[in-house]
Amino acid sequence: GQPNLLFDAPELAIHSLVRDANGNLYAGTAPDGLIYRITPDGEATTYARTNAHYVWDLVFADGRLLAATGEPGKVLAVEGKDKSTTLYETSDRHVMDLLVNGAHIYAGTAQAGRVYQLTEPGRARLLYESDREEIHALLPGANGSLYASGLWRSDEEEKKKGSALYHIDPNGATQTLWAQDEVLNLAMSALGEDLLIAAANPSRLYRLDGRGRPTLVNQFDDFNPSRLLHHPSGATYVAAAQAGALRR
Repeated sequence: GQPNLLFDAPELAIHSLVRDANGNLYAGTAPDGLIYRITPDGEATTYARTNAHYVWDLVFADGRLLAATGEPGKVLAVEGKDKSTTLYETSDRHVMDLLVNGAHIYAGTAQAGRVYQLTEPGRARLLYESDREEIHALLPGANGSLYASGLWRSDEEEKKKGSALYHIDPNGATQTLWAQDEVLNLAMSALGEDLLIAAANPSRLYRLDGRGRPTLVNQFDDFNPSRLLHHPSGATYVAAAQAGALRR
């Protein structure tokens, strides 16, 4: 299909998007850490200045807009134009991903690859610390559990690379479901009781059952997946950042 330009940000990158109940779209950007609000007719305004360099993720929790920021790594509650409070500040440089799962809010970080459960303003429980550098994405599981993807960023000196997928129980008990040393990125989406995983380098789409057994669904020759969404209609969408492309 032919895309329509809704918003051309003055920032270098848009890293996160979320829509509110009224159809307004919020965009988190870098390198100035701004959050823009875009109305359905395309009118854009600067909604919040986070005083961070990156806004990696945006979610709504009980009607509040939450932002995951990098440099510094914080979870912010954005309560109105240029009004925000810090829910939690980590010792890591980046909070990469937020997950609202029932009554709980989880945050995944980069530098030490940790998963936190926010308990009250200013406090959080360390749920899991990965052997990977970054918790890249979080996804809800059954009975209050969650899935987390971990990865190494390129490190030429130590030659550390590869991605992993973890299943984390509410009490913090963790199982590594899947790990590949050659895979540099990992995106995931729920598919009933199974998971869809889009891996980059090599570029493949897998289906993982509850025991972590993978089935190859598709392989891409000229497409490095960076985002994945399985729609309730049955369609699966795979996006590639470098190619600026979307496939179904």
